[in-house]
Amino acid sequence: MWRVKVLIRAAFGFSRTETTGFLLLLPLSLVILFSEPVYRNLLENAEATINWKVRDSIMTYILSKRAASIPTVTIDLQTADLHQLESSGLRSVIASRLIHFREAGGIIRSRADLLKIYGMDSTWTVKTNFIFARPMRKEKAAPASHLQKVQLSLDINLADSIQLLMIKGVGPIRARRIILFREKLGGFVNMEQLKEVYGIDSTTLKNLYRSSFISQGFDPRKISLNRASWEEFSAHPYLTRKEAAALLAYRTQHGKFDSVRQILTVRLLQEERLLRLLPYLSL
Repeated sequence: MWRVKVLIRAAFGFSRTETTGFLLLLPLSLVILFSEPVYRNLLENAEATINWKVRDSIMTYILSKRAASIPTVTIDLQTADLHQLESSGLRSVIASRLIHFREAGGIIRSRADLLKIYGMDSTWTVKTNFIFARPMRKEKAAPASHLQKVQLSLDINLADSIQLLMIKGVGPIRARRIILFREKLGGFVNMEQLKEVYGIDSTTLKNLYRSSFISQGFDPRKISLNRASWEEFSAHPYLTRKEAAALLAYRTQHGKFDSVRQILTVRLLQEERLLRLLPYLSL
């Protein structure tokens, strides 16, 4: 520092007091010199901040005035046409988009759905009252105890193959077998006869018992003991060819049958089979 003072005194001819004063003024001069750009930068930033605040205030004011200029109306978003939407304060372009959205199958159930439409005016969605589409309600299933049970009930002697297919476990083949056996018999007179149908298992049999019936007073097709031929006798499921021939031989030897139960005296015929055959016989 002493050498600096000597140099200054030699260069400018200052006294000691003047040299000390000079050294004090020099830093202050430098501060003043370089503070101007810093001050200018700070001033510009402050002005920018103030300008943004002013702009925000102006925009808020404009939006509030715009919202106040829109009348409070109620719009049914499912039926409103272009004119009604425009009259409520919505721009024509946005109103057209809303209608197109609706025609394309879009459903508006809330204000959030409205804002999905491109360019939608958020101020309009807040200011306007809407009638939205009602959300679809899922009907609650009735408790099982309240459900009406519909029980399938078929006359086994009248049911066709289509009706028999409605019974669980009965397919086209089983339905055809039931009908063929029924035709050969002349009709079912006992539900137990369904056991004799080829290919019917116990589960399907239970379903048949549960879903079908024999009409009261049903009269099966009968075979005349005194007029039937060997072909007619042997065609019945409860008679073999040999048994059919025995019946014809008995009728030839003893004449016409006096009663149906007279066949029980015919030899070569098993009583159990004859008892099943009785409902299908007549004189």
